[in-house]
Amino acid sequence: MKPTVSIGIPAYNEEANLGHLLSDLQSQKQTGFKLQEIIVSSDASTDQTVSIAKKYSGSGVKILDNQVRQGQAARQNQIIDLANSDVLVLLNADILIEGRDFVWRLIQPITNNHADLTSSNLLALAPKTFMGQVLFHSLKLRNEVYKKYHLGQNIYTCHGAARAFSKNLYQNFRFQNSVAEDAYSYLYAIFKGYKYRYVADAIAYIRWPESLIDHERQSLRFFQSQKVLSSQFDPQFVSDQYKLPPLEVLKTVVKFYLQYPIHALAYSFIFWFMFCKSFFKRPMDTWQSSVSSKILK
Repeated sequence: MKPTVSIGIPAYNEEANLGHLLSDLQSQKQTGFKLQEIIVSSDASTDQTVSIAKKYSGSGVKILDNQVRQGQAARQNQIIDLANSDVLVLLNADILIEGRDFVWRLIQPITNNHADLTSSNLLALAPKTFMGQVLFHSLKLRNEVYKKYHLGQNIYTCHGAARAFSKNLYQNFRFQNSVAEDAYSYLYAIFKGYKYRYVADAIAYIRWPESLIDHERQSLRFFQSQKVLSSQFDPQFVSDQYKLPPLEVLKTVVKFYLQYPIHALAYSFIFWFMFCKSFFKRPMDTWQSSVSSKILK
């Protein structure tokens, strides 16, 4: 029998892209699996997110129209509580997926018993503003380090945009916070002896923030993540997982300055400004969305 798959999408004000994503998911080839359901959990959205999801309700899409905002972690736990399939795929609503076999590529290491947790290759769409260009080039070069380090099997490639969980993992797992929820899933899996695989040929696209304000919302959460995670796991374990080869990092910094000197200088200023600011802001489990990263088409 084909393994069954549930797809869960936590959503907060995702009217710009949710319809595109649901259409792409429903057109996926199911040669190696059976799509059991798609669950959209709205976190008290105030736009047309629920209305758009309801247009697909007759074709296997379930909508959870929550009226109280609790954050991404709570909505993902709600999805986990409802799922009973062999594999659970969690997707952010503000992504585009490549090809009609994206889901199959993402789950294949799990169905082959080579992994319990997988994460897709995540690429950024071409930027429209100078700020977008700064972040686009920095991400591109950082990804070179992440994908080389341990052949991509590390905490940096486990992002929240597109992940798959084996039934053995997700039925014994719940998210604790929305801040660093992606890194938490990786740390939990590694700490408990589950297997992780980065899937390079399952490609998802995001729109990187195009403004400083939108970038700040993401950046501060990243800088606060290690502190939050160190309260949930052994701090040394967390620190070890975040370590990168110093020489590779130095090579990347030099390459950035040589190829894109103006963008690199701007990014350096922004990086240290956000790093210092993160010490004065308390981590929030819910936050305002980055508007410029929601429009992908």
